[in-house]
Amino acid sequence: MFLGLGVFLAACGGSATPASPSTAPASGAAASAKPATSAEAKPSTTSAAAKPATSAAASAKPAASPSGSGAAAKPAASGALPKVRIAWTSPSAIYTATWIANDLGLYKKYGIDADFTYVEGDAKGTTVLVTNDMDIAMNSGTGTIDADIKGAADLVMALGMGDHTAQQVLSTPKLNKPEDLKGKTLAIRQGSPSAQKNLEQALARVNMKISDMQITYLGDYGAMIAALQANQIDAALMTTDSAAIAVKNGDKVLIDVESMHIPTANTPANIRRAFLKDHRPEFTAFAKAEAEGIHILKTDKAAAEKVMSKYLKQDDPELLDLSYQYAVKLTRDDLLLSRDVVAAVLEQNGTTGHQPEEFMDMSVPQELNDSGFIKSLANGK
Repeated sequence: MFLGLGVFLAACGGSATPASPSTAPASGAAASAKPATSAEAKPSTTSAAAKPATSAAASAKPAASPSGSGAAAKPAASGALPKVRIAWTSPSAIYTATWIANDLGLYKKYGIDADFTYVEGDAKGTTVLVTNDMDIAMNSGTGTIDADIKGAADLVMALGMGDHTAQQVLSTPKLNKPEDLKGKTLAIRQGSPSAQKNLEQALARVNMKISDMQITYLGDYGAMIAALQANQIDAALMTTDSAAIAVKNGDKVLIDVESMHIPTANTPANIRRAFLKDHRPEFTAFAKAEAEGIHILKTDKAAAEKVMSKYLKQDDPELLDLSYQYAVKLTRDDLLLSRDVVAAVLEQNGTTGHQPEEFMDMSVPQELNDSGFIKSLANGK
């Protein structure tokens, strides 16, 4: 079953070691070289997408255990909370509820000690699950599906945050319509296969295909914004909140991908099935913290924007407000990802012979809905 692991890890474009703070984008640098047309392109960044803030634990490599094991880190002493290793993978506002859960102590409130780590990119987020370096990864569900199909792991999407892609194709002012992308250079976030698949879906709806342009890969959205400003690229696919920064800088939305409501597993909690089986109480505690984080996001704008400002490295009130609106609009209250969304993703990817249930287990969030827990948050109990 695990013969495909080496091939899968290589395809992810990164090692099994979660990124330490030193590997995250540095703020304030300007783009200085034309992006390379390979996944190895190393971006410069702007202050708008500076290195995401992490906990102190983010700088230490988690101790690995045998791949596929359900064992989580053990409490340091009798009576200590069980440690759960949680990875998030993108400086995007859709992670706000997760940042709130960490920064406002909600994980501890519900009974777990979170080792909260930034791991750059969806592909590395999947890798650290496959190698058992993390217990939970908040990243695209595409990696979970690919890993399971390739036999590299037995991963599952166990909690849903959003159900459609929320991205935009931004371009320099010289482009006026989607067809103007033909023969031009468009940037995609490095290590994010879901982004490329979303782009393919969006282009098909405007009668274009990805081969019509030259694709380059950059490490984060700040690098894309800098490269657009320097005319080193012609366009870029980025999240809606990052797109707002580019628009403020004078770039334009060339393709409104978000308005297309392309179904996708947008930032689910991905875990190993073994972890869910052996540590269900810990995952339930995590889910409760996420649910309360969503409640705070949607009811306390000041608190939410304070956390967002820290992780997005953004203090512009207008841009924070746009990011806040984006997060509120995209984040589901019920933590559920529907079977239909996963079925649509399989169809988009041309995956046949598989059912959505192979890649998802919504039993924990369903229990939180059925028990009245999520409703109680809305009622202030």
